[in-house]
Amino acid sequence: MKIFALTLVFFMALMSGATLAAPLTFCFEDIPQRPWSQPDGSGLNIVLLKRVENLLGEQFIYISKPWKRCQEEVRMSIADGFFGAADSVERRRYSVFPMHADGSVDAAAAIYEDRFNVYIRSGGKAKWDGKKISSPQRAVVVQRGYLVATLLQEQGVAINDSVKTAAEGLAVLASGQADVAVLQGIESENLVNLDPKFKGMFVSSDLPYAVLPLYLAINKNTYLRDSKRVKAIWAAIRAERNSAGYRKLLDSAGVK
Repeated sequence: MKIFALTLVFFMALMSGATLAAPLTFCFEDIPQRPWSQPDGSGLNIVLLKRVENLLGEQFIYISKPWKRCQEEVRMSIADGFFGAADSVERRRYSVFPMHADGSVDAAAAIYEDRFNVYIRSGGKAKWDGKKISSPQRAVVVQRGYLVATLLQEQGVAINDSVKTAAEGLAVLASGQADVAVLQGIESENLVNLDPKFKGMFVSSDLPYAVLPLYLAINKNTYLRDSKRVKAIWAAIRAERNSAGYRKLLDSAGVK
């Protein structure tokens, strides 16, 4: 199966003429998302995409910017794509996600999956029952530009998206300005568990608000210009993410 998958990737790359094409510019968020990405261009997401470059003879340019700016530059065709993106109706207006033939998104072609954790301030009045958050006095803190803000609003929950990072979100919570926050993944978990200034200040739920596959989404114009090239990249992501070499890197980073 692995040999077949890699053969398919190479065939698609040759058909697309990827080695002759101009480099593709991909935007990612300019905040720490350990172990996935760092503003300096390190992290497992970058490692994975560089493995894809090597496999296909591709060339990618990586640019870190504020997340909302990444989305805007893809929408305006300044950037060819952005990674770490959850699928949404809004993002499909200007970008393309890897899809199955039936029109459903292909989660196997995601670059990674992450949890969005619920943190309740000790002594606060917020509640989380695994289905809906209740915060009667204050808005729920979320990171700016993240899909969870839309998901919460669809449930009728007021949000405060004034923060960029998990650290900023936890600081707002610790200050008493909010009773609950929904923050992304391993980065937030490390802060809550390891940072002395947050010790004992929050109740962390074992039930995440959401677990989302996160993708390399491609600008619609880039996709229309060379869909075979883009599909070869997604196929290579799928193959490399499940390769033994990359799995070892995940294990060494403590990713389950």
